[in-house]
Amino acid sequence: MKNINKIVYIHGWLFGPFIWSNLKSMFKNIPSHEIITLNGYAVQETPFDDMEKIRMILNSMKKNEIIIAYSYGASLILSSGLYKASLARIFLINPFFTPKKRSISDLISSLEKNYELNIKKFVFDSIAAGNLSKEYYSQLINILKNEKIPSMETLISNLRILEKLNFNIQYDE
Repeated sequence: MKNINKIVYIHGWLFGPFIWSNLKSMFKNIPSHEIITLNGYAVQETPFDDMEKIRMILNSMKKNEIIIAYSYGASLILSSGLYKASLARIFLINPFFTPKKRSISDLISSLEKNYELNIKKFVFDSIAAGNLSKEYYSQLINILKNEKIPSMETLISNLRILEKLNFNIQYDE
């Protein structure tokens, strides 16, 4: 990653900014790293609009900078419409291209019925296909026990935002 001055990391749904802590050490030659914390994921914060924060980030990035965004953060970037105009290189990991509104509403309902059980089910379903799924599941559940995760209200609010995102994506040919 020659001539890169900065990497900005934006987390996804459920697993907050702490997911990036080990990744920074892999890019020791990059002078600056910024981990963005979206609404509801910080220990103490004043509520703000996630999409507005994404817009500000995209508009402030420079040519020799990178954005790495996961899940919810990646979806916000895609739906912002500003990703093509940003000067930064943008890497999106597991974004929603088309929100699966039914599965999102099912997840909301399940969280409202039994939050703890269905968070664990969500984590298991997210990694169940791999050979090391039991090991990964155990690691992720331990992370959830030790790190700050948003309240159920915040997680459901973020899911409702995902339901409403407009993905007017134009592909280059």
